[in-house]
Amino acid sequence: MKCEICAQTCPVKCIHVIESASNIEDDVTFHLKDVKVPHRKLRMESIHVNPDTCDSCANCVKFCPTGAITVNEGEIAQIDPNMCVGCGSCVNLCPQDSINLVRELGPVIKTKELLVDEDICVQCQVCEENCPVDAIKLDGDRVVLDQEKCILCEVCSTKCPVGALKLEMV
Repeated sequence: MKCEICAQTCPVKCIHVIESASNIEDDVTFHLKDVKVPHRKLRMESIHVNPDTCDSCANCVKFCPTGAITVNEGEIAQIDPNMCVGCGSCVNLCPQDSINLVRELGPVIKTKELLVDEDICVQCQVCEENCPVDAIKLDGDRVVLDQEKCILCEVCSTKCPVGALKLEMV
């Protein structure tokens, strides 16, 4: 499992977190389990199409997961605010940057906790060097974790050569 933020945030619940294991004997057997992940609030506050820049290409229609967008021949894109979930796919792929989305994004829901065993840490700096968000630092012989930056992605705990860092479910 990784940081799970994409699964928490997806407004249409199309991203799943799965635990997996496999056995190899005469053939390969896979064991998959869907991990329940709490939802992170993502709400659309407003969405607008700029009529001066929209060229009616309809790329937004193709990739809207809820079918909230229509583009009639020769007209600008129309977005039904009752169907739009604020996922932002239309904003990200509009070649003219014609769609303006304002949304409210709730806090990351922590489902795991990083535990540090200072007694076995050898201050090798592997955790610090590999953290993708610079959330972990060594201060003398102490591991200091910035809780605001840490996305609980498992990189530091899987790279630690002595097992001083462990990510546990809460």
